[in-house]
Amino acid sequence: MTMSLSESILLTSIPLHLQREVQGTDFGPAGQAACIRSWKDAGFRVISLNTADEVNGIRSFAPGIDFLEIPNGHPRPLITDFFTAAAGIDAEIAGIINADCLLIDHTELARRLANHLDGLAVVERFNVDRNTLRPTGQTCFGFDAFFFTTAALPAIECNASWRIGDNWFDYWLPLTFYFAGFEPRTLPGPILMHLDHDRAWDWQVWETHFLRFLEFFRNHESNLHDAELLAAMRALPSTPQTPDIHRLSRRIYDWLRSRKPLWKPENGSVDDLLGRFLNALATPPTPPPVGRTRAVMRYVADRFRLWPALDALGLR
Repeated sequence: MTMSLSESILLTSIPLHLQREVQGTDFGPAGQAACIRSWKDAGFRVISLNTADEVNGIRSFAPGIDFLEIPNGHPRPLITDFFTAAAGIDAEIAGIINADCLLIDHTELARRLANHLDGLAVVERFNVDRNTLRPTGQTCFGFDAFFFTTAALPAIECNASWRIGDNWFDYWLPLTFYFAGFEPRTLPGPILMHLDHDRAWDWQVWETHFLRFLEFFRNHESNLHDAELLAAMRALPSTPQTPDIHRLSRRIYDWLRSRKPLWKPENGSVDDLLGRFLNALATPPTPPPVGRTRAVMRYVADRFRLWPALDALGLR
């Protein structure tokens, strides 16, 4: 596979069987095709890392993309697989994206990244309810896409422990660039749309992966130049409990998402308007003010689970 240096690549790992229910109908293959189209429209050449057993089946609903094979039996590619793929292709800009995220504000995104990026940028998503198709305003406290310059890869410390989709990999990856001397950046808005779906969450795996992440984090203390982030790490007990982990996680998330955007849209421009829309969609709605009596009533109804009875009496 050959590319000119002017091309940008977007790496992912498309699942063989993707189910995404929308109002009772499965749009899995159609949703995947829509994601791919949005990536290509943004100016990227799309490459999916999959096993040989998966590739033929994926081609049927994901035409027009390239594949790189990983060994059979691998559940998901390693992040180092993505780095190796990006380093082996003549492209200045590469990205890694979760396969079920659709790019919204994608006008000339690849060109803009080529003009502004010097290191790595993290990208957030906004979530859409699968029944109402309305933004939920809820965050996943993580990142679903990363864009970076391939010239930075030789300086990056490779670690073959992390796979795409692992808990904490989306904090480990940008911090790896940070510890190598590249300041993480953001985009002007959360340009990824993600349809909510059922997820098998394993808190034990979450904590196990955290210990791996914490070891990496502490091993690079000398490269951690942010005073608040350093204090948050040092405040962690030697044997952290779940609330301690949550506190550090939130601090890292807030730090990453507060990094300087790669560009600032011109005030009053189309980009400015779209960016404001996207940021609003990803922001939890502010509850309307209520009087003290009503607030107390709501607390009591929630506390004692009285809403079904109140609904039956028509009192809600």
